[in-house]
Amino acid sequence: MPLLEGLDGVNKMSKSLGNYVGINEPAKDMFGKLMSVSDELMWKYYELLTDENVAKIKADVASNTLHPKQAKVNLAKIIVGQYHGEKEAARQAEEFDRAFKDKGFPQDIALTEVSLGKDPGILSVLVECAKVLSSRGEAKRKIQEGAVEVNGSKVSDINLTIKSGKEYHVRVGKKFARILLR
Repeated sequence: MPLLEGLDGVNKMSKSLGNYVGINEPAKDMFGKLMSVSDELMWKYYELLTDENVAKIKADVASNTLHPKQAKVNLAKIIVGQYHGEKEAARQAEEFDRAFKDKGFPQDIALTEVSLGKDPGILSVLVECAKVLSSRGEAKRKIQEGAVEVNGSKVSDINLTIKSGKEYHVRVGKKFARILLR
């Protein structure tokens, strides 16, 4: 029986190594993990985890009839569909495109209502409200790296004040939060 490598493409898939896709994980996590598989490893996943004609898919990719990213999306949809249903797999494909390809904001982020006093600073919002970063120092670094967006606009000022009484969409890399400041 062939060995299935984990997400790192080196070691066997293992929960203890943290390179696994769990069959009882939420569809969003499963889809995201499968999309992180390398293009080379994707073929082994197709072969070992699906009933698809791998030779045909490879030929379609080689002839530019099928883009490699679309082949990976199809793989993720097949596997997520096996455990969460085809509708959920299609929904996760749309969410993935919205969040990562289109740089959009995912629709399934819960709203968190918080009160930090009148017009708090961006560092407090990132650490205490949105809880997307663990410290003010990390928040400063992420802002300086250009990795922080609020309502679709990059934040470059670590002293930025956020107005209370409004809802904000916060993004730091691949982490998202919806907050309502009171």
